[in-house]
Formats: sequence, C-alpha cells, structure tokens
Amino acid sequence: MKAQALLREQHAAAASAVHTDKDHLWHVSMLTSLDECDEMFIATAHRSVDLNDNSTVAEAAVWWTRMAGGVRSGRR
Repeated sequence: MKAQALLREQHAAAASAVHTDKDHLWHVSMLTSLDECDEMFIATAHRSVDLNDNSTVAEAAVWWTRMAGGVRSGRR
C-alpha cells in the first residue's frame, strides 16, 4: 500500500521534528500526498486568500458559499 510507505517515510523524516515551522499549506499538501496514494485519506478542499486583495476575498466567499450550500461528503 502506497500510503503505508509514505507514512513510514514521513514518520522517519519527522522523528526529530514537530513541524511547527511549517505553514498550514504545507500540512494540507502532506494530506493531499496521502490522498493521492490511498483512498483511505481525503484531501481537504481549500483556497489561499490574500486578505488585502478584495477580489480574492470575494472569490473565496463565492467558493465557500457554493461549497457550504451543497452536500460535501466523501471525495471532492
């Protein structure tokens, strides 16, 4: 199983680290890597938003409203 191999690799790499220096997107990308290896994992739908840019804020609000208004269970 690919996910088990990836988990072992990540565990070994993280043995001496707690990853507090990594940002949220790094953690989300790790979950996405697991999702790509095994259907046991589900990547989290997400968007990056520049809060100083009104257009990206508006786009994210539309995206969230659509996502939250529909049924969002299981795969994306």
